[in-house]
Amino acid sequence: MARKPLYSCNKGLARTTVNGKRMYLGKYNSPESLAAFNKIIADWEAAHAERTPTVNVELTVSRLAFLFLKHADKEYRRDGKPTGETANFRQALQSLNHLFHGVRVIDFGPKKLKQLQQQMVKEGLAQQTINGRIRRIKQVFDWGVSEELVSVNVTQALKTVHGLRVGKTAARAPEPKGPVCETAVDAIKPFVTKPVWGMIQFMLFTGCRPSECCRMKWSENDTSKPVWMYCPKHHKTAHKGKKRIIVIGPHAQRALGHSSKQTTERHYAHVDLSRAEANALLFG
Repeated sequence: MARKPLYSCNKGLARTTVNGKRMYLGKYNSPESLAAFNKIIADWEAAHAERTPTVNVELTVSRLAFLFLKHADKEYRRDGKPTGETANFRQALQSLNHLFHGVRVIDFGPKKLKQLQQQMVKEGLAQQTINGRIRRIKQVFDWGVSEELVSVNVTQALKTVHGLRVGKTAARAPEPKGPVCETAVDAIKPFVTKPVWGMIQFMLFTGCRPSECCRMKWSENDTSKPVWMYCPKHHKTAHKGKKRIIVIGPHAQRALGHSSKQTTERHYAHVDLSRAEANALLFG
């Protein structure tokens, strides 16, 4: 902590030092110099005082969960619609509220969070699901600190609770999700429409997500080179300022339909098509 300024005399003049800077205040012990020094002390104490935000000690975890979900309904949106993250928070907070309804936030510590963690294990939830819910609950308390609803001491204590590890818990380990074999993909061709089959082929050749395939617009494509570049405006990490590039090679281009692509570029270069219009143009 910085040293508190002192009132001193130097050759009949009042002097002090603030943050390493020497200041003269006038004649020593004069009313003017003393008033100036008192103002310096008041400003210094205000700047170096430890700020303790006022929190509601009667706030319960249920009330905190309610307030956060109101915030989440506005925060986690895309194109005006709530994202899946809102539902994930709601599930995590339902588990919290079920076990600790009415418990005050200041009384909710690491032991209670571990108790909730073990309750999820007993319910048969997978390790990955439990870790995700515990992480989101910690995030809710962090949000409470930013809103001056929760003491920072509570969130610091909750951070000492670590996630479940493989081989160290009775919770079932997540099953790895492998790729679908091409034989299984080809088997559904007779049972889907031509537009759907074209989308399946496009995803197979590019590795893009279904949502990216459904939202694709020609205005987001760079077709100036033999290998096209698709840069979706909305994607999983867009909120982090990251850019996603999907490469569209010859096979994926054929899945879209090269002749339809030329027609679309010529007549609809600056128009965002509806899904029905895009299907008609791209897949015939």
